[in-house]
Amino acid sequence: MKARTLIFLLSFVSTALQSAELIRVPLHIHYLKSTVPEVNAPKDGVDTKELLKEVNQIWKPADIEFFIKQENIVQADEKAAKAYADLFGMQKIAFQTQSNRQLNRAIPDLKNPVFHVVFLHTMPLGFGGRYFPDRGFVLLPQMKYAKHGNFPGGKFPSGDTKRPLEGKVFAHELGHAMSLMHGVLENNLMTSGPKARGIKRGTELVEKQILGARKIAVRGRPFLRKESELATRTDTQPQEPLSKPQTPPTNTSRRPVPPWVRVMTPEQRRHFSDLMREHRQEFEKLGRKRSEARQRMNQALFTDKPDEKAVLKASQEAAATDARMALLNRKLIGQVKPPLNDRQLEEIRKGRSSNR
Repeated sequence: MKARTLIFLLSFVSTALQSAELIRVPLHIHYLKSTVPEVNAPKDGVDTKELLKEVNQIWKPADIEFFIKQENIVQADEKAAKAYADLFGMQKIAFQTQSNRQLNRAIPDLKNPVFHVVFLHTMPLGFGGRYFPDRGFVLLPQMKYAKHGNFPGGKFPSGDTKRPLEGKVFAHELGHAMSLMHGVLENNLMTSGPKARGIKRGTELVEKQILGARKIAVRGRPFLRKESELATRTDTQPQEPLSKPQTPPTNTSRRPVPPWVRVMTPEQRRHFSDLMREHRQEFEKLGRKRSEARQRMNQALFTDKPDEKAVLKASQEAAATDARMALLNRKLIGQVKPPLNDRQLEEIRKGRSSNR
């Protein structure tokens, strides 16, 4: 009897010790208010409590549990919010290089070094969420729209035109807030980035990630870029920073944004983006023809005895294809609603953008 009682007491103590190891992390949730639809995030635009259930299930192996400490609505900077919306429809690289600065300006100062989560309404596809390690907050979209991605007819494969934020995206960004860097592990929560192409993503965590996350979670404030020595990596290869510093890009080799896109209003840019998606197959077909012509030109050019006629013929074919692509592009610009005005067209001809 005494032995059974002792075993019972020991098991009770063991359970109590395990419970004591749970780290509960308070989240301060902020919903951006703005007249800009892409930014304005009403509180009922996302079921935060349901999302947290999924997040906590993912982080359960680490004995980390998140809960809502505070919720409020914060006013976004309207000028920056409009500038952010202007970026929609741009190529992914252009959006990536410019959006951080505008989002940083759009989001007001968040007092106290605690775990802040900011919701805006949407981001283009390819950008599930973001962690800002200089300021220590997670930024998440409430909704994603198929029209902002390369989906025919503006619909996802499921047939839906929009889809709400997923809990695993929320959990991933909170991982960044707890020092976890992108990795290349199979089925791992933090698997992402160019090096992870072809690797199956998931929600698993390895021991090193759990230990690193708990070190940050237990102190009650997020990981910051200046604490780089605390960053948790799962491989020996250098990782890209969580979010590039908000400084103007110095890589001048990047393809510049076309002048006709720069002069467009947000409404025009969104419509032009829709038109480009509708004609994507035509552009791809022309692009293949141009590549084939250039390849034939190189083959004829770099031989022991260059074939001048073949080089000229292939060069003319490539140039003709370029012209057809330019004409198709111009045709779509002419279909943009509302139409481009005379001033915009003049700026395009001069190859410059307005200072709207």
